[in-house]
Amino acid sequence: MLSLGLKFEQENRLLLMDPKALPHIFYNSGYHYSKPTGIRVILGTVSGLGLFHAEGEDHRRQRKIVLPGFGSHELRTFVPIFCSYASRMTAYWGRIIAADNSEPAVIEVTSWITRALLDATGEAAFDYQFGSLDNSETELAKVYAHMA
Repeated sequence: MLSLGLKFEQENRLLLMDPKALPHIFYNSGYHYSKPTGIRVILGTVSGLGLFHAEGEDHRRQRKIVLPGFGSHELRTFVPIFCSYASRMTAYWGRIIAADNSEPAVIEVTSWITRALLDATGEAAFDYQFGSLDNSETELAKVYAHMA
């Protein structure tokens, strides 16, 4: 097994790069290994305080609720939806970059990704157009814009 030990933010860490250990941790025994605090902060910032951020019993409960909607068949049908929103988002980025020739363009990637994720999830899960990428005036898009 290939591993590397290090100290980060006053905590001991073990970084594994073993092809047998990683599936054991991520798929078989994930609840025995907590996410590092820094990773949880990043996940909470990017995706909110939901399933990706949750640990232990909270994660089990949330996963049990959402799992039926994410089988292999369902995911195959979602791919074109997510690709469509990714394409729209990058098209917006292209326009931002092209519009500002005097200075380098600044793109708030986290904000754009969370908005694209909201729109794609809304369409895939609820067949609803939130319109947050388009700065739509829907109530949820407005609330979500203030949260992100």
